[in-house]
Amino acid sequence: MSALISVIIPIYNVEKYLDRCIESVVGQTYKNLEIILVDDGSPDNCPAMCDEWAKKDSRIKVIHKENGGQASARNKALDICTGDYISFIDSDDSILPNMYENMLTVMLENNGDISVCGYMADNGLRVAKTYITEKIKAFNTQEAIEEYFLKESIAPTVTNKLFAAAIFENIRFEEVRAKEDIMIVHELLHRAKKTILLPDVYYVITVRGDSTEGAWFSEKQLLSLEAAKKRRAFITEYYPHLNNEPKVLFDYISELKNKCHQINISFGLKKHKLVYEKLISEIAKEYQYLCSRSIEGTEELLAEYKSILDHPFLFRTSGIWEGCVRRVKRFIRKAVKSLR
Repeated sequence: MSALISVIIPIYNVEKYLDRCIESVVGQTYKNLEIILVDDGSPDNCPAMCDEWAKKDSRIKVIHKENGGQASARNKALDICTGDYISFIDSDDSILPNMYENMLTVMLENNGDISVCGYMADNGLRVAKTYITEKIKAFNTQEAIEEYFLKESIAPTVTNKLFAAAIFENIRFEEVRAKEDIMIVHELLHRAKKTILLPDVYYVITVRGDSTEGAWFSEKQLLSLEAAKKRRAFITEYYPHLNNEPKVLFDYISELKNKCHQINISFGLKKHKLVYEKLISEIAKEYQYLCSRSIEGTEELLAEYKSILDHPFLFRTSGIWEGCVRRVKRFIRKAVKSLR
């Protein structure tokens, strides 16, 4: 009998997108699927839609639970899934018809534990494709970790990947309200003996302004700083040879800068003034630490952060200007959509 793939879809407030998502899964050319829809206390029509889909396709199982966030929903499904392989799809996204057939075939041919495909982002006006490799590549554990941290061809998300179920033995998502993927992907790669990259694009991301990842700054996004600290501890323990690599070395301070920038483009300095000041203070401390490391080839990066500390007004102004541009572009996109 062919291998069973468990497809886990956490669902919250996405009735506009849900049918398209589920249709893309039930229509896969690979048929041996266990499709788990997790209604995470959705306040719209999604719970009823899930039940209707279960009536139409015997492969579909539905879990109704109180709202606990995407990580909680995924964990609930992981506790009951029975597949040999596991896939995660966000309920506002979709996948191309041959995704599972091709990704599983490549995994089996290469004895892989994780396979990774390219993805496309659709904002309603245009589709931007991201190809992660020109040909099939297989990485051992250390090579996959280096690819993830240094070359970034392996994105910090679980949704464009297919996992051997054994990877998830005794590990679950941290039940936080944001950034749950970035807290676990490196741990999963560390558990995999072989990770396979595919040159094909199969996963379709829906870019929408009201999604949990598409919103302006909120304090829950500060969880990315905690994730950066955990990545630093992880590398120090298991892959210390990466500690002097600039991408790794500047990971935490880069996250600090990004959070400050998000506050600026959101026009949020007044609302988040104390948070902003704390972030800038932390940038100053991390800058001093990085200077003390005296790693060759990091002079330009250090100069960038020195400029932020020396010229805070210019840094804030550039963020505010970018925020203005983004708002104009968003207004134009909405206007174009309304005319279609």
